[in-house]
Amino acid sequence: MVLNNLLHHYCIGLFILIIAIILNLLAQKLKLLTWYEFGPEFFKNPLKKIKNTNLKSLLWLFILYPLTLGYLTVIFGIWFLIKF
Repeated sequence: MVLNNLLHHYCIGLFILIIAIILNLLAQKLKLLTWYEFGPEFFKNPLKKIKNTNLKSLLWLFILYPLTLGYLTVIFGIWFLIKF
């Protein structure tokens, strides 16, 4: 049981990593900021960075990226529990 839980959590973590990489590549193709570009400056001066960032990138970073990552992770987690 414990090993099964560890495997489940490991697979979900690996899935999140793979999806995050794919989403970051997609963002670059669409010329949207990723957290790698946005984050460092945002954590130094959040209001200034938000003002200087286009709306599409802000929607991507704060709404679409987390929703997509979360939704796909839940779907994968359910699928994994059913299959294994």
